[in-house]
Amino acid sequence: MDKLIYGDLFKDYDGFVEPKAIIELNGKDIGKNPIVVNNIDVEISSGFEASIATFDMYSVFDRLQARFEYESVAKNVVIGATLKIYLGYAAKVREVFTGVITKVTFAYEAGGAPHITVTGMDIKGLMMAGSYSKQLKAKSYSAAVKEILQKTVYSKLQSAGIIEKLYITDTPDTPPPGTPNKNPNIEMVAESDYEFVVKAAKKFNYEFFTVGGNVYFRPAKCDSSVEINLNPNKGLFNCEVEYDITGLSETIEARGMDDGKGKVISANTKLNNKISLGSKAAGFIKGSEKIYIDPTIKSDSDATNRVKSLKETVSYRFGTFRGTTIGIPDLIPGAFIKLEDMGAPVTNKFYIYSIHHRLNKTDGYLTDIVGQAASIP
Repeated sequence: MDKLIYGDLFKDYDGFVEPKAIIELNGKDIGKNPIVVNNIDVEISSGFEASIATFDMYSVFDRLQARFEYESVAKNVVIGATLKIYLGYAAKVREVFTGVITKVTFAYEAGGAPHITVTGMDIKGLMMAGSYSKQLKAKSYSAAVKEILQKTVYSKLQSAGIIEKLYITDTPDTPPPGTPNKNPNIEMVAESDYEFVVKAAKKFNYEFFTVGGNVYFRPAKCDSSVEINLNPNKGLFNCEVEYDITGLSETIEARGMDDGKGKVISANTKLNNKISLGSKAAGFIKGSEKIYIDPTIKSDSDATNRVKSLKETVSYRFGTFRGTTIGIPDLIPGAFIKLEDMGAPVTNKFYIYSIHHRLNKTDGYLTDIVGQAASIP
């Protein structure tokens, strides 16, 4: 992705003054109605969790008649309605969430401010419905993911603008171009679309997440670019950097079973990430190992792919960054940020796991970031 320069963002958003939000329900801007919107929260992640957005609507309660005036918003504030949220400032806004309304809550408290809370989820939330046992036409997992996301229900989401574009990278079981695919057809076994795609992602160390209406199924951390450099002079309000060797082990092994031959299939690897400025920390995990039993491993290549995924997952438990910046709608998960000029070992490169945009009347517009690091520089 394109590098974000804090100074350029400062200019683009006219000094980050006058935070602004546009919320569209079924394509209509609800801000044009006499409704007050507050407490906007949008959380997106490069993990397997669904992205979630919530906001509160006020001026929807008639105190004289002691009743919610739902009729004024009922055409759009309904479960299943398309939800798009744009955040930014008076000078410019950007789309940060695309999904559908999955929950509507009516809240009344004597002496408080009655309101309606709207919750939306992205496509991953919708994929969690249902459970299927069937054979797919696909003979590779990336083709299977495409087949699932081209089902009629998701085609309708594309026509509604909830899905804008699919970025699906071929999995290692895809034959080279021009080569016949002799793999057996892939089956779903008592699992939802979401469970199947997540299983495929874990199998090959892939990511599955959405940003706006874009759906990504790709090798984990394949975008090694630094999205933005941050420090207290560049929009960073607070941060916490933690390095923890708890849960790390020197050797990781993945095991499965070849049922036909009745033999164990396994692959192992060693962590080689730097976990200390000195030499003592490595001694604490030396000789330790973790063994994972995975019934989906049926071949040597399955075991190799799985152990690569496990190695990355375990190694990125080591370093954690949590910080808050001025609201920056351009920030998305799936790339890296760099803390710069903050001293060793705080100065480091962190994979952006989640972005949490918050806009409310009290704090203004802030962005929380959670990042992960596999080693120290």
